[in-house]
Amino acid sequence: MKNLRRIRRALDITQQELARRLGVSRATVAQWESGKNNPTVPMLPRIAKELNCTIDDLIGEIRATTARGEKVLVTTLTK
Repeated sequence: MKNLRRIRRALDITQQELARRLGVSRATVAQWESGKNNPTVPMLPRIAKELNCTIDDLIGEIRATTARGEKVLVTTLTK
């Protein structure tokens, strides 16, 4: 996930501590942060709650305007 590591570090939370709070392994958190794996959809709000942020903050919301002037939302769950 694009911003998970940055947000976690800003809050001075270790991978181990976040993993404990979420009931997953430290390796799982590391995989999410590296982009090797992604959390399940039901896990996203739990992560956001623990880090006091939004899901959009975690996945790196990008807003763009098309050539026709249409507003679009582009997101990615990969690095």
